[in-house]
This record gives sequence, structure tokens and C-alpha cells, in this order.
Amino acid sequence: MIVMMVVRGLIQIQQQTISTGVDAMISGIAGLSHIGVTVALLMVLLAIKKEMLNEM
Repeated sequence: MIVMMVVRGLIQIQQQTISTGVDAMISGIAGLSHIGVTVALLMVLLAIKKEMLNEM
């Protein structure tokens, strides 16, 4: 996610023209990383919930 933000920023700063396919690839990789972060966050929250229920 961070890497793709840096890549897109560097491309914009250097005013390079990229193809539609490369642009879509960068967006797709960023999207997949967002999905991964969301899944990880849900797993952490579920683990916290499980521990809270075990303490009662």
C-alpha cells in the first residue's frame, strides 16, 4: 500500500506518462493491499473479542 503510494507519487512528480494498463496495475495492487489490511484488522479485532469473552 505504502509502496504503491510512493510509486504513484514518483510517477506524478517526474510527470511521466504511463499506459492505462500500468495505471490499473498500480491501482489493483494498492486495492489488494487494502483488502489484506482489512482482513488483518478484522482478525485482530476477533482475537481481542475472543480474549475478552474468555476473561468473563
